Amino acid sequence: MAEKEGISKEKIYIENQSTNTIENFNFVNKLIRNKKLNIKSAIFVCRPQVERRTWACMKKYMPEIKGFITSENITCKQYMDNYNITGVPKDAWIHVLVGDIQRMKVYAERGWQEYVDIPNNVWEAYEELANRGYNKDLLL
Repeated sequence: MAEKEGISKEKIYIENQSTNTIENFNFVNKLIRNKKLNIKSAIFVCRPQVERRTWACMKKYMPEIKGFITSENITCKQYMDNYNITGVPKDAWIHVLVGDIQRMKVYAERGWQEYVDIPNNVWEAYEELANRGYNKDLLL
């Protein structure tokens, strides 16, 4: 898609080894060092529900870079309706979403990302969903 917008292929780097947001930034920093890149700005593409956490990690691990965070423009309902992975129940993404909300708080407390304001109603929804059993992706 970036190429369709006029960005040359030589300027596009994709990190696809990470299994979490922090690893993602560590691998990107390693790629920048190994290729001796002089990066001043970057576009970070992520899932819609992790935009804030991606921003918080970018501020922690790449504060010198002007970063642009983007994701698919989609509602929560559309995301759930489109969640179609063979053998995975449709509500599995709710477990992931609940875990992502928890990580925004816990990662900041552990110093792994910058602080992100979590509105009270979002935290209350997190607690309600976790109490209803959507807790498979929570940190221990």
